[in-house]
Parts: sequence; structure tokens; C-alpha cells
Amino acid sequence: MQRQLGKVHKDRDSSKTIKSCYELGGNAKLNCKGFFLHEVGMYNSIESSFVINGTFITILVSLPLIVFAFLFNLFYLLVLIFMSSRSCYHREFGISYIVLVLLSLVTDNVLGSLLVRGLPWIDSGAIEVAVTSHKACKYYSFLSTFLSASKANLLMAHCLLHVFSIELHSERKRITLSIAVLNALCVLVGAFKAISTAAVHGVWVIGNRLVCLPDPEWSQILVTLHMVHKALFCDGIMQSLVILIACFHLRRIYLRLGRTNSCILFSTDSKFPLFDNLKRLRERNLRTQECLRVVYVHATFMAVAMIAKAIATLFLTDFLYGSRRHTIYEPNVLIKLLFHLTLHDLIGNFAVAGNLLHAWIAFFWQSTMRNTFLQFFVILSRPLKRLRGWIHFLFYTDTIVTARKSEKNRKSLTIEKNFLRYAGPIASRLTDENLKEALSWLLSVPNLPREMEEFIEQCGISKRR
Repeated sequence: MQRQLGKVHKDRDSSKTIKSCYELGGNAKLNCKGFFLHEVGMYNSIESSFVINGTFITILVSLPLIVFAFLFNLFYLLVLIFMSSRSCYHREFGISYIVLVLLSLVTDNVLGSLLVRGLPWIDSGAIEVAVTSHKACKYYSFLSTFLSASKANLLMAHCLLHVFSIELHSERKRITLSIAVLNALCVLVGAFKAISTAAVHGVWVIGNRLVCLPDPEWSQILVTLHMVHKALFCDGIMQSLVILIACFHLRRIYLRLGRTNSCILFSTDSKFPLFDNLKRLRERNLRTQECLRVVYVHATFMAVAMIAKAIATLFLTDFLYGSRRHTIYEPNVLIKLLFHLTLHDLIGNFAVAGNLLHAWIAFFWQSTMRNTFLQFFVILSRPLKRLRGWIHFLFYTDTIVTARKSEKNRKSLTIEKNFLRYAGPIASRLTDENLKEALSWLLSVPNLPREMEEFIEQCGISKRR
């Protein structure tokens, strides 16, 4: 009986203490040490080994991912700014997107995860900026949501521009007004979507601990609508669906260009000008293929990550504000809340890995971009002559007449019969006159790809009458 009374008095004292430091309407700095969710020794009070081990593994993986992703994306940004790059990015979209990625790494992954749930593992106090005051909570929540929505908007616009134009975007040197306006519009729309986050978020108490989340002082319907809006348009479910559809179309364009390239693979000593044009056409198509593959692989990866993040947001909404709202008063509510926050961290690591992957595939898959990276390395290593010489060996040199490895190792090529008929005459060493006749015949073949037909007509070959 005395033990129960002591527990009641202890709960009352703690309730008074947390009320004395918590000001619902004020913006003063909260001095509530001992009542924050993330404190020194916080993991000692958690009984679930699953949550503890999951949090530890997530934090352990986060550190190298964040460091490498920040360094590689910073290097990528410098290349886009200072070099005449041949990136798959529209240059201004690339600069905007990577700047947002770097800010997101600092905001979400360092300030929102590593310093909050990582430092308590080494018996150090968590640095949790969001709960220092009500203003800090609103500013931090707005910034995080703004970065997420803007990245989704830019990536969607980036994919759609590749769908509607398969040209090498590095050939456009100047920034047009329409592209600049579209770039700015993606960012402004992201800021507009994040306004509700700043309004709804605040510091409030759950399980006798202070957290920065949408405040239940607002009506349940309003908070639920905000969280659904956040999942759909800020975390990016809607943008991701558009991105996945665009990536499916980019994949089809990629395969179509591959079939075309397989048909104009030839070796000849003829000085007929058409052969030089065909070589340039093949090289251009190969570069475009590389570009499209980098775009749709990275965008698909990021779209899946955004959808997973949005689903986690919906689970958290149901846990705190939906059908299971009563669970916030249960004794193990902090364990469940930590599980949801760790799940967000894990999905955040998945997105970080996607942005790190993009820098790598741009280097290994896109030949011209690899040369740009290496040129930047050469500039940085000017004092080191031996290192510069080693880097020069890594430069890619176009070998148009030689089959690519992917074409040599391919067991079967699904090429239409018309393409095979065209590949035969081109591969043989015909005279210039016979070659013109073959190309003239080719124009009369039905279902010829539009790009090939326009190219042959530009070479002065007319259809047979």
C-alpha cells in the first residue's frame, strides 16, 4: 500500500515538474532536462531487445552512409558548377537537387537522427534541436518537409523532361527562361506544401516525455488530414507514381535505342560521308542510352524510398491520431514511438543510399560524365604528376565501330526483321552506289523507325518510286 502511494506521489511530482517547464502557447526555451524523449541512458529503460537492436543497427549503418553520401554529392555538385559537364541532369536541376540533398542529409539524417538517437549510445546527451522551443519545432518541421517535397518535385520534373526530350541535355549550354521558371516553381510549390506542417507541429507531451510532432490540441480531423497530405504530396506518393510511370517509358526508349544501335554496328574503310554520319549517330545514341539508364535507375530507387517513407508516415498517423490513438496513454508507448522513429531513420538510410548510388552509377555507367569527373580530379591533383598520369589512363575513348560488352554478351537480340535486313547491307563492304540503293530500298520498308527514316532522308536519299 505504501509502495503504491509512493508511486502516485512520484507521478504527481513529475507531472508538476513537466507542467512547470512546458508552456503550450509560449516560444521560450524549454528547460526540461530529464523529460525529453532522448536522454542519457534512455536505452536502459527499454525492455524490447528488438527495438534496441534495430535502433543500434540503423544508427551504425547511418554514419558511413551519411559521410560518403555527403562527400560524393558535394563533389558531384562542384563538378556541375565548375566543369562543362555532360551530365544526365539538366544542369540547373542537378545543382538544385543536389543542394537539397546535402541540406536534407544535415537536417534529417544528422540533426534529426544521428545526433538524437545516436549520441545516447555513447552515454552522451542527445542534441535535439526540434524540442528546444516551440519555434524551433515549427522551423525544423517546416524545413524537413520543405526539403522532402521540393526533392520529389524536382525529381518528377527531371524525369518528365527526359520523357519529352531524349536529347543529350549537356548540349544545351544556356539556361532558358522556361527551364529556370520550372526549376524555381518546383521549389516554391514544395514550400507551399510545407506551410501546414509549421502550423500544426508543436512540442507536446506523450508518455511523460516532450516530443515535436503534430499537436493533438488541434482537432483530430485536421491533424489526420495534414498527415495524409504530408504522405501524399510532401513525402511524395503522388510524385513517385508519376516518376515510376515516366521511368517505365524511359526504359522503353532505352531499349528502342539499343535495338537501333545494334543495327548500325559496322566496320568499313569506305570514305562515303554517310558512314561518318552513322558513326556519329551511333555514338550519340549510345550516350543517350547511358543517360537514360542513369536517370531511370536512380529515379526508380528514390521513388520506392519515397513511397516507403510515406507509408511509414501513415502508420505513425494511425498510431498517434487515428484508430489507435488511445495507445498514447499506455505504459509502453515510448517503445512504440521509438520503433516508428527508427523505422523512419531506416527508410531515410535507404534514400541516402539511393543518392550515393546515383553518384556511382553516373561515374561507372556514363562515359562522358566519368571523363568530366576525372578531369576535375586532374585539376585537383596538379602538384602530383604521377597521380595525374594514372588518372589519364582511366579516361574513356570512344570506339564506335567496336561492339560494346553488353552487345557482345547478349545471347539474343529481339530485333525486327526490317532491322536485320538493314544491318546486312551496312555490314557488307558495298560500293557507294550500291549503298545508296540499299538505303533507298530501306526507306520503302514499312514500319521503319521514324528516327532512322528522317536521318536517311537528311542524307539526300529519296524513296523509290
